Amino acid sequence: IVFQIVTERSVLCRYSQNPSIPYTSMEGTFDYNFGTVHKKNFYSLVDGTYTYYVSCRNNSDTTNGVLSSSFNVITPISARVSFTMDPPLSAGLASLSVVTSKPASVPPILSYSFNGVSFSPVPLYGSNTIWQGYLLVPSSIGTAVGSFIFSGIDAEGFTGTEITSGSVFVVDTVK
Repeated sequence: IVFQIVTERSVLCRYSQNPSIPYTSMEGTFDYNFGTVHKKNFYSLVDGTYTYYVSCRNNSDTTNGVLSSSFNVITPISARVSFTMDPPLSAGLASLSVVTSKPASVPPILSYSFNGVSFSPVPLYGSNTIWQGYLLVPSSIGTAVGSFIFSGIDAEGFTGTEITSGSVFVVDTVK
């Protein structure tokens, strides 16, 4: 999230999540705080509502009022994929699990490929954030690096496609 304040005059601004903190005690400083533009980058925010209180001071140490700003963060659903056996996968049936970052409103879609072009679906069963499935590794594959693609829909109806871990896997069916 990029949080930006533009002021009419050249001032220095600070922020806090507590509305009753005076300017000198505000713990938040802007990444870019020069002249009339003040920017802060927030990383790794979890779902929720955030409220920040901003106060600015000019060169003569005069503090103007406090600005209140609120915003909501809704991150898309993502997945972690893992196999029940250690790699490399050999020929036959491979059991896997998918753990989603938040509950899925319908079963997520997971597909795999050994060539990165044609993908085959992995039927998933489970509920909430824990899903199980199987894929068949043909003995004719030899050695290869497989990959997954994912799509899931959360309770708010937002779609996510990120696989945070386990997006690739190694196959070795050579005897």
